[in-house]
Amino acid sequence: MQKNGTANLVRETYWKSSASSKVNSIMPKEKVIQQKQEETLVTVTLWSKIKHWWRTIWREEWELTIYFPSEVKFMEDGSRIESLSPKTFRCKALKKISPTNIIFIDLLGVKHEIKVVHPVGYDLRKIY
Repeated sequence: MQKNGTANLVRETYWKSSASSKVNSIMPKEKVIQQKQEETLVTVTLWSKIKHWWRTIWREEWELTIYFPSEVKFMEDGSRIESLSPKTFRCKALKKISPTNIIFIDLLGVKHEIKVVHPVGYDLRKIY
């Protein structure tokens, strides 16, 4: 009896698995995407902390981003769309900043003067 009972059990599981495969072929399979995140541990040494503290006291460094107009599109209704292209400079001294005239000295000590006809936008960020 056990042989017949186990045979029936095997047939039933085979039938169930074949029926489920037919259902799976009709229904779309779910895709499971697993992404491993890389974790890095950053340790800051005492010497790098001291160097950073010393630079914040004695050194000035700025990051200047100027947004120049790059492309102008005229629409049919008469409106105008300007796209901007940013340029980033690292400087140690800022002499003059206005929308049409910018004068600064870069990290190598070279003086730069940027004059434009139309006003430009800029972002200024202090690093040290």
